Amino acid sequence: MSGKDSQQGYIAFIQVSSAIKSQKDISSIFEIIGRESARCLKAQRSTVFLANGEKDGLKIQFSYSPDSINDEVGSPQEKEVARRAIAEQRPILLKEPKDFSEFFKSDQRGITSLLSIPFGLPDRSIGSLNVSLMNGKRAFDEKDLQFLSIFANYASIAVQNQYMLNELRNAAGLRKSYERHLDDLLGQLQSLSGEDRRRIIEDHIGKLLSGKRSEMVSGTKSIGKAAAGKKEIIRLTGEASFEGSSQNLTEKIQVEIESSGDDLSRCGVFIPTENPKDLGEQFLLRLHSPKGDPVEVACKVIFSNKYGKATRNLTRGMGVKFLDLSPEVQKKLEEYVQACK
Repeated sequence: MSGKDSQQGYIAFIQVSSAIKSQKDISSIFEIIGRESARCLKAQRSTVFLANGEKDGLKIQFSYSPDSINDEVGSPQEKEVARRAIAEQRPILLKEPKDFSEFFKSDQRGITSLLSIPFGLPDRSIGSLNVSLMNGKRAFDEKDLQFLSIFANYASIAVQNQYMLNELRNAAGLRKSYERHLDDLLGQLQSLSGEDRRRIIEDHIGKLLSGKRSEMVSGTKSIGKAAAGKKEIIRLTGEASFEGSSQNLTEKIQVEIESSGDDLSRCGVFIPTENPKDLGEQFLLRLHSPKGDPVEVACKVIFSNKYGKATRNLTRGMGVKFLDLSPEVQKKLEEYVQACK
């Protein structure tokens, strides 16, 4: 390589390395690599191929022709050699037309010498950098192969940097989602009273961790034993009225009341529903009993898995707390609970 060519190569390497350092878009880096490799090696065409899931297994990421004779971009010959280089993870040098006979049965037209060098991740190649000669005046040699390998190495560095950057972004996104989830759980726990907090932690979360699934029983009467203590699950039917919503919705629901004979204003109440409301939302709950008239109770959402995914062990729904129970309403609720036992 002459002094002029060495200077051109030096400038090209600076351009590529600067683009990688500045974290330019990887497509832009491929363009610089393809363009500068063709100029430095005085090739009639350079092409950056990337592997994909299509039938031919390759797509053209970038192609460049200094002499504007690029009328046969990504010819079958170039693609086949690139495919072989990627599959075998080795550079391929075709010095003259007879060397093409190893890859093709018919005589090749146009391309008289070709270099193809794979690039990608440490464990696999994902693309190939090709340069071609078509005038027959000269052929590539081993020095040209070594020179082009530098550009291919830059392409590998760019791919690996992009891969690591994507991994960091995904990890950062996952961390933010996890932190938001923890903040939401912490907010829910902090909004509870001490007894409600203990109940959520010891009972509901305990059930999920132990893999137990809440039994869903239709009707107005069902008794189930909680995981700890002698608390009973009383299930009642009712309607929830969300007058504050734009549609003034009224939803028929089943209400699970967890009672141990203590003050009902502090008992656990869970409403299985596909449409749980946001934390802190208040609504009017009308409960029905096998005996007596319906009773209306104001409620507040203190636990919600609105954005969670329903599984075998996690029923979508919301935990609520009774608000401002008058002695009359509390007496009716106690009668309802007794009637369901």
